[in-house]
Amino acid sequence: MSRKKNSGPLQSDTVMPALRHDLEVTRSECEELRRQLQEAQEVLDAIRQGEVDAVVVRGAPGNKVYTLEGADRPYRLFVEEMQQGAVTLSPAGIIVYCNQCFAGIMGRPERPLVGKQFREMVTPASRNVYDALLAQAKERAAGEVELMTPGDRTVPASLAINLFPAEDAPGYCVVVQDLTHQRHHEKLVAAERRIRDILDSITDCYFALDQDWRFVEVNARAAEYFDKPAMALIGKVKWEEFPRAVGGEFDLQFHKAMAEQTPVHFEAHSHTRDGWCEVHAYPNPYGLAVYFRDITARKEAKEALQEADRRKDEFLAMLGHELRNPLVPIANAVDLLRGMGPANEMQQRAHDMIDRQLTHLVRLVDDLLDVSRISHGKILLRKEVFELRRANEILKAASVFFASELDTDRPK
Repeated sequence: MSRKKNSGPLQSDTVMPALRHDLEVTRSECEELRRQLQEAQEVLDAIRQGEVDAVVVRGAPGNKVYTLEGADRPYRLFVEEMQQGAVTLSPAGIIVYCNQCFAGIMGRPERPLVGKQFREMVTPASRNVYDALLAQAKERAAGEVELMTPGDRTVPASLAINLFPAEDAPGYCVVVQDLTHQRHHEKLVAAERRIRDILDSITDCYFALDQDWRFVEVNARAAEYFDKPAMALIGKVKWEEFPRAVGGEFDLQFHKAMAEQTPVHFEAHSHTRDGWCEVHAYPNPYGLAVYFRDITARKEAKEALQEADRRKDEFLAMLGHELRNPLVPIANAVDLLRGMGPANEMQQRAHDMIDRQLTHLVRLVDDLLDVSRISHGKILLRKEVFELRRANEILKAASVFFASELDTDRPK
């Protein structure tokens, strides 16, 4: 009985501390749960308010980042799909983000570019420009530099750099525009301008036609000759713009050049003004290139020269006939003097001199008549092989003859 009476106090002394400990543990657990609940509530509130961009989930393979879709998703898609390169730089100029377009410009995947120093991708010659742009980025700086690709190929690029002053992570936003196609286009435009300047500076008229006979090029001299602005002719069909040329020499020769793909050269009467043109036309795979010049003055000068030559021939023919007429009675008079009987030595010498000079004069008149006949095509010249040895013999005989003639004509 005494043992039963003593067991009650012993149990109360040992149970109460245990209960108090359990109560403290439970109270601590409740506080921790309240704290975790508060933290979760704050995270949910931050997500609802758009203050969270991504969530990191821990798992067996490792941490995974899940980006939350929100109002900025269209903006992110826009940046990824834009035709310019978009790059975010840290304050130290290290790439922390770039879109696919910039990776394509640099010829590298996106991930290896992140963490690289942007300045190292700029050619040494352009780094001073890049440094100046960064220094001016507070008010948006823009300029042109050259970037280096892995294959040591340089890419001309335009950079627009803005400083975004975020409190937690300031940096730079860079928009990169590849200028390769623009530079190529500028070179083509410059080459076309040089060609146009050359064509405008030449003295010949020039125009080009495509395969449908439409004007594609007209230089300043051709526009002046046609009395129409060059731009008013571009795109117009030649035969519709100048219908008088249809069926004429220009029409025939141009179609021949295009059909046979051979150059043609001809002279024809102009179909736009009263005059003549000398034309060179060169076919090519795209159409026809035509150079021409006004030769009206040359034609008129040639016709005037031909007319003067014709009149000269007529005058020589007339002169030959007029000179031949008095030679006959002179020859008859010489023959009569010789038939009058013996003459003294002085008279004989005079008769012989008159006879020789008359013979020379007859030959000169015959030569004038021969020139007139040749110019009128009345004498046919026949070519044949002639031995030089015979020519030498003839020249010797002629020299002896003329020497004797000179000696007899000399007064004694």
